Amino acid sequence: MNYVLITPLKDEEKNIHTLKETVFNQTKRPVCWVIVDSGSEDNTFYLLNELAKEYDWIIVTKQKVFFENGYGHLNFSEAINEGYELLKKTCIDYNIKYSLIGKTDATPILSEDYFEILSKEMINDGKLAITCGIQKLVRNGNEFIIKKSYNNILSNFNDIRLYRVDFFEKFGGYPLAPSPDTILLIKALNRGWNVKVVNKTYFRKNRLGGSKIGVWEGSKLKGRYMYILGYHPLIAMLNAFENSRKIPPYYQFLPMLLGFLLATLKHEEKFHDKEIREYYGKNRLKQIIKYFKR
Repeated sequence: MNYVLITPLKDEEKNIHTLKETVFNQTKRPVCWVIVDSGSEDNTFYLLNELAKEYDWIIVTKQKVFFENGYGHLNFSEAINEGYELLKKTCIDYNIKYSLIGKTDATPILSEDYFEILSKEMINDGKLAITCGIQKLVRNGNEFIIKKSYNNILSNFNDIRLYRVDFFEKFGGYPLAPSPDTILLIKALNRGWNVKVVNKTYFRKNRLGGSKIGVWEGSKLKGRYMYILGYHPLIAMLNAFENSRKIPPYYQFLPMLLGFLLATLKHEEKFHDKEIREYYGKNRLKQIIKYFKR
């Protein structure tokens, strides 16, 4: 099964070489790779264009639509969707066939068999909508496997993954919302699709997701997103403490809870999708209570 790859990024000139190497070293490369520059102010766009000149299966584009400050999560989702629309057009024009959509950002170092192994999982299970490998965080020469508790597959997923095209297109692409990857997981499970974290392959990162703006501000933003998605306050607290307990730095729960509290006091508008709000507000709480009772 062939896959296409989408990479949204901004101001990542220091990571362009690593990004190129990790994709080029894949034992199964994408048939087409679109890189979306989301308004870089450094040399990122220039370096990407130099790369695209050498390889006809790499396409570089600039993001066209942007949302106002404070809604960076929407800009990320928009970049994914614009990239996929360009991919579809290109693949139609050049008669390129694909069944899977891969997604990565600029910072992971993927094991060489990452997308090959994930593709094989998709071949072996026709109901598998979403899959990913294991994430390892590298800090001061030490590796931490990003794996959370409470026996919940959603908590153990990461964002470097493969989607089945049929599933992805059914929901109109990438959700314009906080935690869009998790939203798609919930949609998949609620409709009888399978999702899977594959332990046989992995990638490394040297920074936490969302921490490009700093761990404190990034964690506070995660707290705000939890409120917008309709997290029950108890779930928000457990999630904040779980992140801090497993992943350094261990003070993350403070800004996460602060972000949740500030969003609560401001009565920020919550995500419009009732299915997602009910999951985080009721269903997830029931799952955790059931888990602890066992």
